[in-house]
Amino acid sequence: MTTISRVMNIGILGGSFNPIHNGHIALARHLLKETGLDEVWLVVSPQNPLKQQQGLMDEHLRLKLVREALSGEHHIKASDFEFNMPKPSFTYDTLLSLQSSYPDYRFTLLIGADNWEHFDQWRNHDDIVRDFDMVIYPRRGSTVDPSSLPPRVRVIDTPLFDVSSTEVRKRLERGEDISRLVPPCVTKALVDKGNSKLRLAWEKLTATLSRVFLPIRLNFTFFVFMFLVGYTCCMLEVPDMKGAKPYPLTSIELFFDLYAVCLILSFVPHKVRNWIRSAIYVILYSVSIVDMYCFVKFKSTLTPTMLLLVGETNSSEARNFLSSYLDWDVLASPVGILLGILVIHIAIAIYSSRHNAHPAIRHKLTGRWGRMYKKLTPSDKVRVNIGAAAGGILGAMSLWLLIEGWIETSDNKQATARLLSYDNIGEVEHELTRKDRATLYLPIHRLAFSIYANELASRQLDRLIDGIAKVKVDSCSFRSPHIVFLLGESYNKHHSQLYGYDKPTTPNQMKRLNDGELILFDDVVSCWNLTSFVFKNIFSLHAVGDSGEWCDYPLFPELFRKAGYNVTFITNQFLPQAKEAVYDFSGGFFLNNPKLSEAQFDVRNDKLHRLDSGMIIEYDHLKDSIPHRQITGDNRLTIIHFMGQHTTYGYRYPREYKRFYAKDYSYDSLSHKNKMILADYDNATLYNDHVVNELLKRWEDEDVIVVHTSDHGEEAFGDGKPVFGRLHSAEIDYRLAHEEFEVPFWIWCSKKYRRNHPDIVRRIKAARHLPFMTDNMPHLLLYLAGIHCKEYRSDYNPLEDDYNADRPRVLKGQVDYNLLKGERR
Repeated sequence: MTTISRVMNIGILGGSFNPIHNGHIALARHLLKETGLDEVWLVVSPQNPLKQQQGLMDEHLRLKLVREALSGEHHIKASDFEFNMPKPSFTYDTLLSLQSSYPDYRFTLLIGADNWEHFDQWRNHDDIVRDFDMVIYPRRGSTVDPSSLPPRVRVIDTPLFDVSSTEVRKRLERGEDISRLVPPCVTKALVDKGNSKLRLAWEKLTATLSRVFLPIRLNFTFFVFMFLVGYTCCMLEVPDMKGAKPYPLTSIELFFDLYAVCLILSFVPHKVRNWIRSAIYVILYSVSIVDMYCFVKFKSTLTPTMLLLVGETNSSEARNFLSSYLDWDVLASPVGILLGILVIHIAIAIYSSRHNAHPAIRHKLTGRWGRMYKKLTPSDKVRVNIGAAAGGILGAMSLWLLIEGWIETSDNKQATARLLSYDNIGEVEHELTRKDRATLYLPIHRLAFSIYANELASRQLDRLIDGIAKVKVDSCSFRSPHIVFLLGESYNKHHSQLYGYDKPTTPNQMKRLNDGELILFDDVVSCWNLTSFVFKNIFSLHAVGDSGEWCDYPLFPELFRKAGYNVTFITNQFLPQAKEAVYDFSGGFFLNNPKLSEAQFDVRNDKLHRLDSGMIIEYDHLKDSIPHRQITGDNRLTIIHFMGQHTTYGYRYPREYKRFYAKDYSYDSLSHKNKMILADYDNATLYNDHVVNELLKRWEDEDVIVVHTSDHGEEAFGDGKPVFGRLHSAEIDYRLAHEEFEVPFWIWCSKKYRRNHPDIVRRIKAARHLPFMTDNMPHLLLYLAGIHCKEYRSDYNPLEDDYNADRPRVLKGQVDYNLLKGERR
């Protein structure tokens, strides 16, 4: 009797099974039942050509999970057939290889309806349909028309299973329960694996975070006490003025800066690091205590001028200073707080040197496990674990503060770098007029800036000092025996009654104008709207557009002294003092240098006054104190520099000169507060008129000529615009030039001068409508004195016949005022 062998019908259900879930198994069971297949093989694909590898579990893990999940199934089996085939796995190649390997089996491909919709993208899809049977099972969202199927393809009805491998993976990532979606063996394997990965990730994270904290831990005492010192200085060194507050980013920027220092120190060998830290301690404590002392005694932190004054102090002066200013009251001041921090620091340092932390704790804090951990007692292990947790927490906090610090303080860091990148002190001063200027919030920053500013100033000082010996006067006729140069401050000519202002702000000057004593110029501008720049341009014979720099040319007072004039300089602003601001330092460093001061001036005042009436007192006191008058004669140059209407207008005049009030102004665009400020400005202008007139009275019987102008203008609510002060960073248009660069300019001649010098008076009157810029002032003054030298330019002097009235008047080195004025017309 002949035995007929039965052909085995095998269904091939291929996929990534990433991972296998209950839906896969239930589907295989239904397919086995509905199709009459003998077995269903779940063929695990190492790499599906139509799917991305990203997020794909290891193929051996996936195969292992499929085998374990199917361990209780008799007719559903896991297959690793594609593991021995080239990657990626193509279904047609797999089916051919299966047919070749199992010639007695008949294979049917099982695919979902969603795959059938894209079946035309499969490789050799026509060959698959021709050579093999196919069964399509339903998938949610996909439909198949049975009438359109090829002969060997059929559709069967199976339940829809609302579970996917993607959902299982997402739940794993979120730490959610997957036990209802996958077989128990898969749950156990994946959850344990996830926990293992999570634990490993956590350990790596805590180790990394601990390393972020490592620079601080290695320099912990340094970090804590330097933070205390810096924070104390920032909180207590606040000017006693309305609206003054500590630097708002003190904490975050101080943390960021100290971390950076600690990070650098952490790369230095331990023994060397101790020496470096000690040196930094000495520097930072010393600078902070000195800075705080200066604030307590002089109401100012470290400044460039203060540094200069220290450099010029001899040992005897230093002893007198210490005996005068070091007293027990200092200990009761904020200086005492810094000294207290220093004492505590020293005590803790001595204690710490004798009590070191357990080495295992140090290793744990840095995220490194040592073999010693296993040998620890339970209590030591607790300490180590607490240390590890502390390291992770502190590391996380450090990382957050560093990120926050970078975001919050990067602007100030950039501004500080910009501030310290200039080549001359004038540019530094201009940088400090910007709204986004740097905040030098620590004493060490202010010391560094002061050293830097002095270095920049010294470069120009050296050139000026080298030029003293080269100053030469060819001849001098002493054309005017007494020349007075009055230099105002922040004077907006359009608030002067002389120039048509509708308020009586200059009544005394108006009377002198009407009496024919005063000759008014109507087209004069300053080259800058910063006092320091103006002073350099007015004092130096260098003019805008000339070659070289201002410090390469002689200063006009030097030429006057060389020619035989006695020069008196009286200023209410540029005197060296401990709390001198950078602006004054920048404008006055070449006036206050001992060698240059001696080369320029015979007499100068040594005291500042709140009100400019002090200039009258100073003049009366100094006018007869000129040395060697019997040798040099009575030819004099007197320079008087007012505080004028410079900032805080209400502080520039006494109460009895309050003539204007907010109610006197009808601008709807101005608030009541702005109208009060405007009234203060006009009152200050009125008071300036009084001071100038009182000085003119002293010269009425002399043979004297007085030249008056201002260093620059000032925004003072022109046309009702709610702006006052100066817009240093704004683009220069005609409106801004009109307010900030146009300056008052007049020349007053005494009766005796008018009688003795009719030609000069005639020339002055003829020049009053000519365009002029105050950087050429030295040439005008030299002409009035009759001084001739190689640097003198007659074409720069409006009283000369060859004066160049077409010379460009360039403002701030940027814009020609003549063009701005022409465009307006």
